[in-house]
Amino acid sequence: MLVDRAVRGAVAGLAATVPMTVLMQVLHQRLPWRERYPLPPAQITSRLTRATGVERRLRRHEHRVLTMVSHFGYGSAAGAAYTLLARRVPLPSWLSGIGFGLGVWTTSYLGWLPALQLLPPATEHPARRNAVMIAAHVVWGASLGIVTQMLEQGRVRRARPGTPGGLSPMSSDAQLTTDHETIRRWAEARGGRPAMVRGTGAAGEPGVLRIDFAEGQPDENLEPISWDEWFRKFEDARLAFLYQDTTARGQGSRFCKLVSRESATQSR
Repeated sequence: MLVDRAVRGAVAGLAATVPMTVLMQVLHQRLPWRERYPLPPAQITSRLTRATGVERRLRRHEHRVLTMVSHFGYGSAAGAAYTLLARRVPLPSWLSGIGFGLGVWTTSYLGWLPALQLLPPATEHPARRNAVMIAAHVVWGASLGIVTQMLEQGRVRRARPGTPGGLSPMSSDAQLTTDHETIRRWAEARGGRPAMVRGTGAAGEPGVLRIDFAEGQPDENLEPISWDEWFRKFEDARLAFLYQDTTARGQGSRFCKLVSRESATQSR
């Protein structure tokens, strides 16, 4: 559900703001003295409290608390937005997170913050201060992607017999993931190719997804599709990938199964 994803994204955004804030403080102390004036979150809070007439009533520690609350709140809200936008991007979670983080920096420091006169545009900031904030947003984005993957996409978990999908004893060591790169690497290492059941697609959209392990000629009941098409359907259908690396005898396994992401979450 959209609400569930947004909540998990908000939690991930909140968590990702912690390493971001630490990095900002460390790099801020390394700036030249003349550039070591308050960081953007504190500047924005000052502008807002001044505009609303409450600045004079705030003590210094109250101003710091308000700055942290607004800073972490924005990180949390942006994290919720990430989960709603990034699910269609076929990239590793940390990389899509970095891209989103840089997008947040761009739209904030070159967009709505200057438009609302809360901060001058980034083009008017010293280059070193811009570098600090860009680095902080890269760390925030990477952390956001990783934490979101752990919370929402179930990066890797142990599945037990009797979990959704009707697992058999041979799959007692199965793992669950929704990470595109993990799925692709696992399949290609075993000669697997993305496919769909022939005749199940409609209006140019993929139908029932499969991994084709046929050696030589593809399975006549399956229709080859691209990984981009496969993962687009995978996300639209909210699926998770259940797979096994090795059998009980230590041999390479091709066991895999597509299950509902919601039912997999409920089984935890």
